[in-house]
Amino acid sequence: MKQTELAWAAGFFDGEGSVFCYDHNTRGYLYPTVAIRIGQSGSKEVLVRFNKAVKNLGRIHGPYAHSQPGRKKVYALQVNRYDDILQIAECLWPYLSSVKKKQFNKAFRRHNREY
Repeated sequence: MKQTELAWAAGFFDGEGSVFCYDHNTRGYLYPTVAIRIGQSGSKEVLVRFNKAVKNLGRIHGPYAHSQPGRKKVYALQVNRYDDILQIAECLWPYLSSVKKKQFNKAFRRHNREY
């Protein structure tokens, strides 16, 4: 992938994306799960571009109705596989802001791994 596309993807993720760790419930057992999510309203074009830049490791969902009537439909890119999230972090890391790097590290630490 071209470095310019990775730099663009990192900037886009800095502004629109989030990485977090949450407690996933499976049959009453909670375990920490890392996820990436980026939401966009109206069009999925930039989500497609981001996904291509990060090796198509995410899935784009939608369109969904906005929670407020009369607003544009919403699309979301979601990544749930831990190994895919590690790959995305590696691709974007040189271009990410310190804020997003801390967000990745916090999610990975909660998942008992440090990036």
